[in-house]
Amino acid sequence: MLTYEENKNEIDWVKNKEGWKPYTRQYAEKSELRPPHTWWNHDEVGQSSTGTKEIQKLFPDIKPFATPKPERLLQRIIQIATNEGDIVLDYFAGSGTTAAVAQKLKRKWIMVENNENTVNTFVVPRLKKVINGEDKGGISEEVNWTGGGGFTYFSVEKSMFDTRSGIICLAENVLNGKLAKLVATQLEYDYQPENEYFCGKKGDVLLAVVEGMLTDGLLNFLLNSLDGEKFLEIAALAVDPDLENKNCKNIKIGRIPNNILRHYARI
Repeated sequence: MLTYEENKNEIDWVKNKEGWKPYTRQYAEKSELRPPHTWWNHDEVGQSSTGTKEIQKLFPDIKPFATPKPERLLQRIIQIATNEGDIVLDYFAGSGTTAAVAQKLKRKWIMVENNENTVNTFVVPRLKKVINGEDKGGISEEVNWTGGGGFTYFSVEKSMFDTRSGIICLAENVLNGKLAKLVATQLEYDYQPENEYFCGKKGDVLLAVVEGMLTDGLLNFLLNSLDGEKFLEIAALAVDPDLENKNCKNIKIGRIPNNILRHYARI
């Protein structure tokens, strides 16, 4: 009679009320039903040198990215944790292995990397090769990857606002017109800084962006700088309460749009 120890890869002996009975469990080596092991040998998922060779094959003329992950390692992680169409998020894109493997496995992905040089040297060029079917290494042959899909990338600017003692304040990096340009675009004005006071134009309406509090004195100053035949919209970070209900036939007073504060404030 076979025992568990004599043939443990094929038969388990399970005891129930009726006594010991054989229980068989069989998995194909590549079956998705096979439970993941807690110990992953390098011959199954690769090692650091494997990832380095994959990068060298893609970019033979530049110094390899330090300690890149092998594609088979990310393949196993992604297959365990996600299904096709799911979103894979990697806050440390590095050489772009996670995105490359996710693309080949038909997952959506979001990558974040704070080193611009790394993005331009490795991540973007690598993903272009993946999309164009030029990446023949890694898991490409195993999953029959020939290219496809696409991606968009962009740089995120520093926050436009700081929070100090619970009060939202403009950050130094947005002074000198950066905020004005953003507000003009948001309010659908043509960004046309005619002078240091007005930054946008929409027909006969001018836009003024106040990087602070709009006071009565500042309002009067803007009025005196305005052509009498034109209208003015003012967007301020804050408005003096005394001006909240002030009516001027050719002036509209408001605050910087909330969605700008919501997306750019560090709270």
